[in-house]
Amino acid sequence: MLYDAIERSFAEIDAHFEADFAALITQKALGGLGLVTTALRIKRQTAEVFVARKATVPTIGVYGIQATTRAKDQGKRDSRNTIGVDYYATGTDATKVQKQVELASEALLQSVDRLCTPGSGGIFGAAVQDDDIAVELSDGYLEGKVPLYIGVATVTFPVDDRDDPV
Repeated sequence: MLYDAIERSFAEIDAHFEADFAALITQKALGGLGLVTTALRIKRQTAEVFVARKATVPTIGVYGIQATTRAKDQGKRDSRNTIGVDYYATGTDATKVQKQVELASEALLQSVDRLCTPGSGGIFGAAVQDDDIAVELSDGYLEGKVPLYIGVATVTFPVDDRDDPV
């Protein structure tokens, strides 16, 4: 259930996020902005919590939100798992931070698109219905000697998984 969905989602993001992000920057001719395509990636914590613990930014957190299922049927259990992915970035230029967050959310969506592919274990669907994926953007500001703008993209989506018979 959630364990498998988190592991598979994290593996996909970990393998492809930086290349997908760099390709989007090139495709949209934004190379001159100096956007950061690398990000610390963590499992089972929101990026916001990890950054509060003094992690490097940008940060991506991949975590489970909930799972719905029913009793096993003939030795198998299908579940629908809601996964959350946070992208958290900071910087001294509010516009640049928000552009980075917007593009990062697009790069994360490319990983969601790849989740249900041959060889993906028990996963047989990922955000397959209309409006299954939600992307929420938020921002903030920390006052100090140098102002620090905060940008967050939260991507949530369902992953359909079948547990192996036990």
